[in-house]
Formats: sequence, C-alpha cells, structure tokens
Amino acid sequence: MLLSPHSRPRRCRQQVYPALDRLESRALLSTVTGFASFRGRITGPAGDAIAVQVNPADFDTALGGRVLLRVETRAANGSRLDPGATALESATPGGVRILARRVDASRGTASVTIASVLPGSLTIRPRPEGRTTGDYTLSVSLAGDTNGDHRIDRRDLTAIRRALGRRAGASGVAPGADVDGDGNVSLVDLGITARNLGASTRIRPLTASLGLDRVVDPDGDGKVNEATVDVTGRTAPGVVVRLDRGADGLFEATTTSGADGRYRFTVPLNLGSNPIAVVATDSFGQTASAQLVVTRLGTVGRVLASFDFTQGAQGWESGFADLPANPNASYELQSGLRPLPSDLGVPGTGYLLQGHNRSDDLFMYLKRKLGASDGIVPKQVYSVQFKITVASNAPSGSFGAGGAPGESVILKAGAGSVEPRGVASHGFVRLNMSIGDQATGGSGASVVGNIANGQTQNGQTPVPYVSLTKQHTHTFAAQADNNGNLWLLVGTDSGYEGLTALFYQQIEVQLSPLVA
Repeated sequence: MLLSPHSRPRRCRQQVYPALDRLESRALLSTVTGFASFRGRITGPAGDAIAVQVNPADFDTALGGRVLLRVETRAANGSRLDPGATALESATPGGVRILARRVDASRGTASVTIASVLPGSLTIRPRPEGRTTGDYTLSVSLAGDTNGDHRIDRRDLTAIRRALGRRAGASGVAPGADVDGDGNVSLVDLGITARNLGASTRIRPLTASLGLDRVVDPDGDGKVNEATVDVTGRTAPGVVVRLDRGADGLFEATTTSGADGRYRFTVPLNLGSNPIAVVATDSFGQTASAQLVVTRLGTVGRVLASFDFTQGAQGWESGFADLPANPNASYELQSGLRPLPSDLGVPGTGYLLQGHNRSDDLFMYLKRKLGASDGIVPKQVYSVQFKITVASNAPSGSFGAGGAPGESVILKAGAGSVEPRGVASHGFVRLNMSIGDQATGGSGASVVGNIANGQTQNGQTPVPYVSLTKQHTHTFAAQADNNGNLWLLVGTDSGYEGLTALFYQQIEVQLSPLVA
C-alpha cells in the first residue's frame, strides 16, 4: 500500500541487538561447536596474538558482505585462568565491529566475544580477568549456529524462536541457541542470528595424524631395519604440512595434503631413536601437530675416530677463552697447521695452539663435531676415551710467573652435545660449558694431565720439544643430541703466566655405548 504524505506510518518493531554495556555477566552454559579452535597459555596481560584469515574462498558472507564470529575462550587443563574479553583487530578500517562481549563471574571459566568482520586478515588476542594466568582453549564459530553445521539458515532462527525465554541447557533447547552466552535464550540471540543469516564456512576443526607406512612397519611398533622410511598421515585437504626431523622445532621439508587429506614424507633414519613431528596449517590459521618415534634397529657399537694432523686439520677448529674479547698483540695468539719443530726429528705438520697467558687463566682449545656419518647414534650415551699426542717444550720441575710452565698448564679433554664456543660478556670471553678451573675439571672437559715434557732446563737454554702421549677417559658420560651430533673438546687451561706453544700431533677417540 502506498502512503500519502499525510499518512501516519505504521510503527515497526525495533530490532534488538546486543550492546556492550548492557550485557550482564553470567555463567556460560553454551556448548557451541566451533569451526576452528586454538590452544595456548596466558602468562601476562594478554596471550600471544593468533593470526587468522577470513578468506572469501572459505566463507560465504551475510548481508553487507560481513560475517558474525563468535569467539569463546575457556580455561583448560584445570588452570586457574579466568578468561577476560577477547580482542579482535583488523588492519582494514571497519574490518572489525565488536557487537558484544561477555565476561563471566569471577568463579567462571569462559568468556564470549561476538564481532562482525569483513573478509581479510584478523588478529585474535585472548586476555585474562585480573591477574589470572593459565592454559586456555579458544573456539571460533559462526554466531547463531545452533546445530553446529557451520552455516546460518532458517533452521537456526527457528531453533532460537522455539527456545525464547528459556534457560540455556534446558531440555529441548538447541546447544547454540544462547548466542551471547548470558544463560538465557532471548531476542538478543535472535537478532544476532538474523544479522548473520546466509553466512557459512568450509573451515573445520583441524586435526593431523602421523604414522609409518605399513609396508616397513607391519606390526605398528615403530621399529624398523631400513635406513629410509616413508611417514604418512592425514589432515584436511589442501593443508600445508611441514616435517620436523628430530622434533626440535626446525623444519626440513614441506608438502600440501591431497584432496583426500593424505600426505607423505620420505625420511632418512639414524641408528636408534628418531623423533619425527609434523605441523599442519590451514588457510584460516589453525595448526595441528602429530609426533612419533621411529627406532632404527641395529647394533649400537663402539665408535673409533683417529686424526693425524700430518694429514691436515680434518675438521678440527681452534679457539681461545678466558681472555679479553679484544686481546692485544701481547697475548701472542696463534693457531693452525704448522710444520713440526725440528727437535722432534719427524716431518709433517701439527696443529699449533699458542698464547701468552696474560689473563691468568688462558684456555686454548680444539673442537670437532662427530655425527651420524661417523657412527654416532642419536641420544646415545657414551663413555669417551682419548689418546692425545702433543709436542711440548715445557720443562719439568721449572718455575715461572704464576706457576710452572709445565706442571701448571693442564691438558683437558671431554665431549658433549653442545658445541664449545667462547661467549663474550662484559668485555671478557668465557667458554659456554663447564671445564673447571686449572687443575680441576668439569662436565665439558676433565683433567688429562699436564704438559711437562720430562726435560730439565739448565739456565736459560730452552729445552727441546718432546712428543707426549696421554690416555684419558672423560670422567663424565657424553650424550649425543637428537640428530646424532657429539662435540669433542681438547685444550689446555693455564696457570703459568707466560708463553705456551703446543703442537697437537694426533688425537684418537673411542666412544663406547653405555645405554643401548
């Protein structure tokens, strides 16, 4: 019917939408099924930012090209977290409009935020009430999805109309009918759902599985004889899956799951235990991970390694510690392959380590990494025996500043999973592991002996270089890392405040497994 200018228009029923300051805090009783979920921990004023993507390929929008999202945050794993208002942010002007926030009573365990968003990138940031901390789960759903089918249609409106005025959780009330989480089904819930009519999403909660190909592991015990295996799994279709060999947070390969959600990686194995993990990430921003441990069977035997420095450095590197970060020339530092002293009467080269101990505690060292190609088994614990041949011109029974040039320069050796390196702090370089102090050892290197060469010095005449062979078992067991790496360390810790110049000729190592 057309109205004349003088006709009084019929009064329309005012639409009811939630307003932030009118929402009363009450216990949340809804059990809405989200299309996406996240887990985390809040330890401060806010949790880590969760980056998500509302992609038009994954969402159908409601009227106005927007989607109403319902974000529910709950305490998890028995934590004492009291979830506060969850923030949603967008770099697009008007990209996020907060329609409602509900923070439950102080004894509650959940909160709800409802936001109208445009397609694009969003940031979700969970927050606590007060100073509470703890684990949480965060679920994202379409506001008004009463039946968990991830679309808003007439069935959702009907379900809410039938439940108007009733308590959430009552018999016959749809689980998602209490949209705003106030414990009642009201016109507010109906209004939110009406605004979201037509919205839908193809995103689903993400899961990931991981296992061995049954061809190589028919009994499913994770133990194989092969040096290379295929690991397979299933997740959502078209999801990016990353492989983490060693489960150490470093990713070595990436693939995309097929139309059936299946994926496959070919993984080389070390002898013994091989932790493997995958992380799947969907287009919305959800992640799901899975892990397994594959044990490659075989005899864990002794590892023998021999290094003759007449054949070159062979992977050994030198370093200096317990000295200023920028030592001056008076330290007389030198290192590297040099011709052996003529005193020895043998040709060839040795590995020279030279330094003037002006810092009262100079440590000169060689280091080398052994790996799986040398026979080291990941996580294996070894007893480490050294045989070290070094040429020394330090006399026995002599005296010097701070100590004797022979007896006060202590030879040390050890092994471990951490690479030895100098770390500068307050202008001084210290080694990043325990080696003790001069005549005492540590877990990184224990005492082998001193470098006194058995020759007596007469007056100021220097004594000749003499080859010394020292055998030593490191007093601490050494464990390889997850990738089968083990670092060897040989060096001298000096209490003699003078010049020391040593030529390492040979280093032999035997590693005997302590735990099979």
